Amino acid sequence: MTSPPSPGKPWRISRILLLAFAAAVLVSVVRYGPGRSWPGRVVRFAAGQPGAVQTVEDLADDIRDLPQLSEVQGWAADVLERYRAGTLKTEGEASYWAAGTVKLARSEVPDFIGRTWDEAPEVSVRVSQTGQPECVAVCWYLHGFVAGPSQYTLSFQPWYSAQARPGIYAYHLYK
Repeated sequence: MTSPPSPGKPWRISRILLLAFAAAVLVSVVRYGPGRSWPGRVVRFAAGQPGAVQTVEDLADDIRDLPQLSEVQGWAADVLERYRAGTLKTEGEASYWAAGTVKLARSEVPDFIGRTWDEAPEVSVRVSQTGQPECVAVCWYLHGFVAGPSQYTLSFQPWYSAQARPGIYAYHLYK
C-alpha cells in the first residue's frame, strides 16, 4: 500500500515552477532588454502603455536610432520627386489598409527598408485629393510610418502617432 503524498510536496513543486518562470523572465529581460522583450512589453502594458502605443514608440525609436534608417527622409524626397516627374515604378493601388495610395514596385524599395524589420512592409506614395504626392508610407497592416519633407505634417488621423523626426511619423490606426 502506498502512502498519500505529503502536504508539503505539491507546494515545493509549485515554488520550483514559479522560480523557474521568474528566472526565464529575468534571462529574457537581460538578453533582449527591458522594453522590447515579451516581459518588457508586459511590464510596459501594466504601466499603462497599450500595445499599439508600444509598437508606435518602438518604430519611432528605430527611425531615430538605427543608422541604416538615417537615409529615410532623403530617399522619401527622391521618391516624391520621381512620382511628380512620372519616372517612379509603381504597381497600382496600395492595399486598402495602407496609409498610401499608389504602391511602389518592389524594385523601388531599398534594402534598408526591406531588411530592417522581420516582416517586409508595403511601401506606397500617399497622394492628396489634388493628385499631389504628400509622403511615402511604409506600412504593416494597422501600423507603419510616413516620411515626407521636414515640413510635412500628418494628413490623416491615426488612432496614435509619434513624430520620429521632423516630417517622419510612426502611427497606429487602431488600438
